[in-house]
Formats: sequence, structure tokens, C-alpha cells
Amino acid sequence: MLLLRSGRVGIEAFNRRDFDVLLPAHHPDCEYWAAREMIEAGLAQPCYRGPAGYRALSSDWSHAGELQLERGELIDLGDCLVLLARLALRWRAVSRELR
Repeated sequence: MLLLRSGRVGIEAFNRRDFDVLLPAHHPDCEYWAAREMIEAGLAQPCYRGPAGYRALSSDWSHAGELQLERGELIDLGDCLVLLARLALRWRAVSRELR
């Protein structure tokens, strides 16, 4: 139950871009992996690491459009937590075509 609440709070904070809530809960080795389509379009790096990486990810993606994280599956691996989620992105006008 606590994991579900933590996941929900994290998603809500992400959608508000509330770094004060998000970053203290993140492990320094936390990784965020971008979608292949965003990498190929030059809108994201393949992987972002730690709190600084999280800020860079948010900055990179916010240039692409309006982001909304939708909760998917939350997996407790004992020593770490994995959140599989869908990132909904309303694209701004970009000069790149995504396939």
C-alpha cells in the first residue's frame, strides 16, 4: 500500500514539475530511460542518471511539448522500486518527424 501511495505521489509531483517533492526520494543512482522515438528524433538522451539527470530529462522533454505521466505498473524488487509508466506528450511544433 505504501509503495502504491509513493508511486501515486511521485507521478502527481512529476505532472506538477515539483522537484522539491520528487528529488529527495530519488536514489543518486536512479536511472530514467527515454523512448527510442524521442532519442532518434534528437529530443532526448538515451539515459538520465541521478537528480541532475532527472532535471535534465525534465528540461529536455519540456522543450518537446506538454508532458503528462500516466501510472502503469509499480514493481517492488525488494531493494529497489520500478515504475513502468506511460508518458503522454502533446507535441509542440518541431522540425523533426517521429516514426
